[in-house]
Amino acid sequence: DELGLARATPASLMARWASAGDGTAVLGAGPHGPLAVDLTQEGPHLLIEGPAGSGRTELLRSIAASLAAGGRPDRLGLL
Repeated sequence: DELGLARATPASLMARWASAGDGTAVLGAGPHGPLAVDLTQEGPHLLIEGPAGSGRTELLRSIAASLAAGGRPDRLGLL
C-alpha cells in the first residue's frame, strides 16, 4: 500500500515517527507514485467535494491514516 502500513511493526512506526513531522498526507496513488499534499506548505485546509457515493469519506479516512502513520502521536490532533 502507499503508506507502507501492510508491513508496519512497532519498531518501524517508532522510526517513522522519529523522522517525521513535515505535515505531508498521502491522498492516493498517481501515475508516478504516491499523490501527496503538504499541509504545512500548501495550507492546513482541504476542500473535498463530490456527489454521494464518490468516495469522500474514504478519502478522509485515508488522509487521517496517512497523517497518523507519518506523524508523531503527540504532535497530531484530529477533530
